[in-house]
Amino acid sequence: MDAASSSNNGSKVDFNKKDQHKVDNVVSVVIELLEVALNMILYVRNIYPDGIFKKYRKYNIAVLMSCHPEVNSYIKDVFASIQPLISKGDIEKVVFQIINKDGCPVERYCFEMKFLGDNSKCCYFDVEEHVRALLLKLNVCESLLSPLPAECSFQILAHTKRSTLTAMEESNNFQDSPWVVAEDKGGGVLEDANIIPIRSCSNQAFILQCYAEENTKLKGLT
Repeated sequence: MDAASSSNNGSKVDFNKKDQHKVDNVVSVVIELLEVALNMILYVRNIYPDGIFKKYRKYNIAVLMSCHPEVNSYIKDVFASIQPLISKGDIEKVVFQIINKDGCPVERYCFEMKFLGDNSKCCYFDVEEHVRALLLKLNVCESLLSPLPAECSFQILAHTKRSTLTAMEESNNFQDSPWVVAEDKGGGVLEDANIIPIRSCSNQAFILQCYAEENTKLKGLT
């Protein structure tokens, strides 16, 4: 399971410093959402055995989270490294990609995000309601997907601007980070992909759109 960073041309959101702490609070919620969502996907798609998952309560719903130390450490490290970039508006999309034994993507779960910076009227309970609705929808999306092939694993991809990727590569800490430039196996868009909308969240603080893609060719659906 390799974390990966890929470039994408898009707009960057700039925030005033006085609002940055408010943005960071919202970003923390989104990071936790991504962590819970990834665990949910790993469970419902049987990437790991059921025995490594334990039931917890998040956002007032029951969720299954990994209790395997190595898996948890990897996920924590990835999201800890990406959080500052999301906070600055340098990450436009996070993708959980399920790959087959040859390293080719068979499914993708895409989370497109944009932070608006208007947190003055944003209520935590409103954010929690959106997050809960997304997770509930994600939990049942398996019924809309065809079975995965055997021996699948996963990757986490973060889509950035080219300038952000260049700055990361020039950083002294890049070699120690969990990120590498993504190898293009299947391209940025899956050929003949079946796209499944999952949930869109929109409030004064951020816009988040979640959808799944499945590679119909590799799954033998075409």
